[in-house]
Amino acid sequence: MKKEKLFRFGIIGLFIAFVFVIVSSFAVFFQRNAERVEQTNLYYLEQDSGRLCGQIDSELEIGQNYLRNIASIFADSSIDNLEEMQLLLEKMAEESPFDNLYFTYPDGTSYRFSGENKNVFEREYFQKALKGESGITEPIISKMTGKEIIVFYHPVQKNNSVCAVLLGVLFTDNIADKLKTTFMDESVYSAIISADGQILIGSNSRLNGNNLLEEIQNWEVFGEDSVETMKNNMAQRKSGLLSYKGLEDTSLVIYRPLGKNSWYIIQNLPSAILSNMKGAINTAAVHLAIALSVGFFLLFLALFLWFRKRYGDLYVENQRVGAIIASSYNLIMEYDVQEKRTTWYGDSEKIFMTDKNQMDLTRMMDAAAWAIFKKQIEDIKNDKAYSVELQLKNHEGVMVWCNCRLIAIKNLNGDIIRILGIVRNIDEEKKKEFALIDEKDRMEESYRTELERALEEAREANSIKSSFLKYISHDLRTPMNAVIGMNKLSSKALKEGDIQKAEFYVERTRSAANYLMSLISGILEMVHFQKSQISLKEEPFSFEGIVNDCKDFFHYVSQKRQISFVIENKVSGKYLGDFMRICQILNNLLENAVKFNKPDGTVRLQITASRRDEERDELQIVVSDTGIGMDDMQMKRLFEPFSRGTMIPSEVESGTGIGLAIVKHIVDAMDGKIHVESRKGEGTTVHLMLPIKRIAADYTAFSKRIKEKEKITVLVVDDIEINLEIAATLISGEGYQVMTAGNGREALELFANSPTDSIDIILTDISMPEMDGYELAKAIRGLERKDARSVYIMALSAFDYEESGGKAKESGMNAFLNKPFDMKQFSQIIKAET
Repeated sequence: MKKEKLFRFGIIGLFIAFVFVIVSSFAVFFQRNAERVEQTNLYYLEQDSGRLCGQIDSELEIGQNYLRNIASIFADSSIDNLEEMQLLLEKMAEESPFDNLYFTYPDGTSYRFSGENKNVFEREYFQKALKGESGITEPIISKMTGKEIIVFYHPVQKNNSVCAVLLGVLFTDNIADKLKTTFMDESVYSAIISADGQILIGSNSRLNGNNLLEEIQNWEVFGEDSVETMKNNMAQRKSGLLSYKGLEDTSLVIYRPLGKNSWYIIQNLPSAILSNMKGAINTAAVHLAIALSVGFFLLFLALFLWFRKRYGDLYVENQRVGAIIASSYNLIMEYDVQEKRTTWYGDSEKIFMTDKNQMDLTRMMDAAAWAIFKKQIEDIKNDKAYSVELQLKNHEGVMVWCNCRLIAIKNLNGDIIRILGIVRNIDEEKKKEFALIDEKDRMEESYRTELERALEEAREANSIKSSFLKYISHDLRTPMNAVIGMNKLSSKALKEGDIQKAEFYVERTRSAANYLMSLISGILEMVHFQKSQISLKEEPFSFEGIVNDCKDFFHYVSQKRQISFVIENKVSGKYLGDFMRICQILNNLLENAVKFNKPDGTVRLQITASRRDEERDELQIVVSDTGIGMDDMQMKRLFEPFSRGTMIPSEVESGTGIGLAIVKHIVDAMDGKIHVESRKGEGTTVHLMLPIKRIAADYTAFSKRIKEKEKITVLVVDDIEINLEIAATLISGEGYQVMTAGNGREALELFANSPTDSIDIILTDISMPEMDGYELAKAIRGLERKDARSVYIMALSAFDYEESGGKAKESGMNAFLNKPFDMKQFSQIIKAET
């Protein structure tokens, strides 16, 4: 009974605290409400004042513009003819924004479209119009209608002299109607006043003609400083706001300048509006407070009755639980939260082979199980009772799987006083379950692995196919255009009889065709780009040859586009590497630099080198342009295949957008670095760093040997007679001494029986009967001759370098050429060696 009384007093105290909080909150609410109402009304007053200023300014501006526009029409008409003037005036009046439209001759005779006339010669505004001025009058009394009006006047000029005056009339009553505004069913006084405070047009005509500033001073609600500030603001064409204590609440006065005649719009928000709004909101708040209080009381009453009933139900439930525990076949644990004591019920011997009086949970659980158990107890305190499976140790130390469900028993205050645990042995079921799960997991893992492998293969195949097709259209376009263009130029030169120029264009065509051929070979490697598998050749070359090829081709392209092309090469000497890949990098970068440049722009290629280690130099290549540059979004997607900027000008050719992606693949394969700097509209600079091998000692010995001979001897080996004849003819045409052999065995006998150092270079096909090119190279390197190691052996094959290059190097060959035989590439390799 004592706990029940405490519970009742707690309910009553909580209710009193709630009422106190409600009263305090609404006191603060009423104060904040007054502030919000004032701010809200100020905001709407400012909005309405701005709207009204815009509306009046717009109406005045429309009137002036209309007179200005029709003045030119009257100036071009026969206004001396009264009848024609009347017809034109009548037509203009149909669309006029004025209540009346008048046409006035210089003698002051003014005609309305209805034919009525009057004389306004003595009016001040008419005299101003005769002097070429236009404007709007303050309110005056119309001689014709006797109503108060404002007059718009504008001169009609012919030959730089005033020949007539147009007058537009607006009744001030119509303007006054536009000034009428209401808030909360209360009228807001609005008026147009002059700069000195004179009320020109007002929503309350009783005040028209009075001076507002004098009226405000007479109200004696503003301080002298406030009125003086208003005068100064109006003198400086500034807006302002005044607030004062009205009869019922705070009143607001706002004033804004109009764009015409130094007039002002002024509005006065009566105190009754603010008072009504505050009263309405406060009344609603009081009603809400009463409703909440009544609802809260009813809620607490319902809770009290419900808990009272639960108290009786719990008593019955305790008895029922006791009966269940007594008859249960499971092991049941009861934990007393206050006394920290555990009592066990049931047959502990059957489950754990342990006397229940000796059972201690802390010794029966390992660290992991104890952590799970404590977590469940915490969850129970948060009303999250659920079953958990964990392992408990019996007296023999054997871990037994059990299902444990903890249930909280609470008092009327909601405090947990007991924790009831029901423990069931599930060890056999878990062993069977684990066996099934292990088998299922193995099957699923195998199936998932197979699916992932198939999916990856499908993605890779699709990616390789799309990359392959788009790569062709991108990289073949430039050399193909060069071949076509140079052929046209050579044909033109032949027609003109300029053989020297035709030969020059043919040579340029050959250079572009060679590059095109290298790209076709490169297409076969495209399937490896997705995995960055690019095979790199190691062939001797010099940068002078690469630079000259770039110079020849891009000078022609850049001149065609009116772009300056500058090369600064500070690298000389012989190197080992894949010079065709380096050419591919340079061609892609220079192509972009030219393509996305501007007329009269500049493309600059700078090549320098520095020592990296004992075998290699660090090659620095910088390609810069003054073109259109790239934005941040383009820079982020710079090396993504097939991405192009969305802001590329229409005059720039389209492309597939894989150029820089290709460059990035090649640079990564060469263990190099690439860095791009660009700003929109300011050009782009690409920095490349490539490690590259210097010529080794073996090649230096060959170079020395070649330089000491007057004529170089080349042994050409090929089993196909036409190929042998073409290669031999091209080589001998360049001044070399040529020997030929139809297969590898014949070539080996020729070399073995020749004088020492008489054969300098062996150019051999790879696929041949009896003895192929690999076997020939190995056999020559194995001969006991002084020149067997120094003779220069080149492989010539229709197979790709990816398939044949590595094997050629392993067999002792020095260089690798793709078919068809390219004399220029052959010469470049020999030139690089010497």
